[in-house]
Amino acid sequence: MTGYYIELGYLSGSPGPADRDQAWTELKHVATMIRHRPNSILDEVMRVEAHRKPEDRGKLWGFIERYHPRFEDATIKVTDPEGETPGSIVQLASGGNEDRRNKESVRRAFCRLVIQEMQRRGIKVNLRVA
Repeated sequence: MTGYYIELGYLSGSPGPADRDQAWTELKHVATMIRHRPNSILDEVMRVEAHRKPEDRGKLWGFIERYHPRFEDATIKVTDPEGETPGSIVQLASGGNEDRRNKESVRRAFCRLVIQEMQRRGIKVNLRVA
């Protein structure tokens, strides 16, 4: 199983806990905003992966719709910070063959959208794949 972890990055010039709390709130808000716009995830996959054909949209949609907040499963979870453990937005991809490739395409697209929006807001985030 591959896990994609989005966490706050180095907050230069914002060393205080309140700043970190605000940045974490902003990261959760951005992730939720993107989850409410699943078409943006689909568009991002199609934009970046040149080998995709229009008929792939239907195959991908089955994985993308799990991102909507009404679903609560291992597709995506938000883990709030606790003590020294940072908060993270966790996505898991399991399975094999074409399904696995499609799930990972969707995960990468979601990550790109979150990272781009956080950069627009001037907040650094880290992406860890394990």
